[in-house]
Amino acid sequence: SAFLDTVTASGAISLTGNIFTFAKDVTTQRSLLTKGDTILFGGAISAVNDITIKGNAVTLQKQVTTNGELSVTHSGIFTIAEEADITADKGFIQYGTGTLAIGGTSSTTSITTKNAPISFNGSGTLTLKGDILLTSSSDTENGGNININTPVEPADNSAQSLTLSAGKGNIYFNSDTGTTKRIKDVSIPSASEVKFTNKLNANKIMLQLVLLFQRQERPLQQPF
Repeated sequence: SAFLDTVTASGAISLTGNIFTFAKDVTTQRSLLTKGDTILFGGAISAVNDITIKGNAVTLQKQVTTNGELSVTHSGIFTIAEEADITADKGFIQYGTGTLAIGGTSSTTSITTKNAPISFNGSGTLTLKGDILLTSSSDTENGGNININTPVEPADNSAQSLTLSAGKGNIYFNSDTGTTKRIKDVSIPSASEVKFTNKLNANKIMLQLVLLFQRQERPLQQPF
């Protein structure tokens, strides 16, 4: 099915089929559920409640905004284009056996939540097509966990950077990161705990941990 004009609904949108192409913006005051084989969102997506997308090949070309959670399950390639910045207040979760490509060469592509998790759980490789920013903290007193459970590779050797900011949340890399090609930079401006349980290959790693106890009797640079 091809939707050539803007789609606007006061209620929930639920679609099940084979091929869905949305040429322009999709807006709903409730939830959005789309199940199919090939799913292409050519315009922006806006929903008050959760957005759930299940398919083989899934493409997001423009901004996605929801007060709820964005969940994407795919068996083929999942493409988040350069202009498809994601704001999902209650969390972003990716599942599936297919590969994943994020970003482009002109500007940074971001995924942002409000003290809620960002989680990549697929078995296929996540390819950084450009610089990527993952932020799971909307203020300095809180945070959400960021879990990278899928292999991560840059599109080009030493060309793409990955920045993750979790506030008082934790950041866990549970799969290989930059093993075939080297990531340019891995930057972590804020997190309570960071774990790399597998291989990591980057030109530079920058890390700043958030103190769980704000009051200190002595400067941190002094030896204990």
